[in-house]
Amino acid sequence: MFLYDKSTQCLWIKAEIDPVAMGRPRFSRFKGRTKARTPTKSRIFKRSLRDIVQTQAWKAAMTPLDGPLAVFVHFVLRKPPSIKNSRDRPYPSVKPDLDNYAKAALDALNGVAWHDDGQVTSLNLQKHYAKPGEEPGIEIVVEPARWHMSRLEHRETILGRMVKPGGAEGVGLEINFGEGESRG
Repeated sequence: MFLYDKSTQCLWIKAEIDPVAMGRPRFSRFKGRTKARTPTKSRIFKRSLRDIVQTQAWKAAMTPLDGPLAVFVHFVLRKPPSIKNSRDRPYPSVKPDLDNYAKAALDALNGVAWHDDGQVTSLNLQKHYAKPGEEPGIEIVVEPARWHMSRLEHRETILGRMVKPGGAEGVGLEINFGEGESRG
């Protein structure tokens, strides 16, 4: 699934592909030179995700997004056969790390969804095991960072009311953010 709104510069991608975490580079020496190589599994995943998105972007006449971006990525992982019961480990709280999944997905979309993943100024990540009947995959939402920042500012306004005495619920609360710094 692929939705792109040119007027708002928002993008929604849902790819039914088994997420793969970015592997550590492999190094080899040949004739005194060191060469770094991306592991095959990571390279294949990145190419596959890129091809899926690139095909849909081409159909939608989409060019890579400009400016700072907020990205939300949701990874749905295949439950390993070693987990028989959802009570054993309901969340994938083991390796590979969530940030390694994100690195592979963001790198795959360079030059397709955006010019470079350095444009991503806000990143929200989640991973969970696929529920019965749910396929593994990746869901990615991309929007201009200014929208995300306005939501954060709104959150700060609400938080500000909550931490000031006589605020939204009349709760007086002081939050200590560091050495001697407080808000309230």
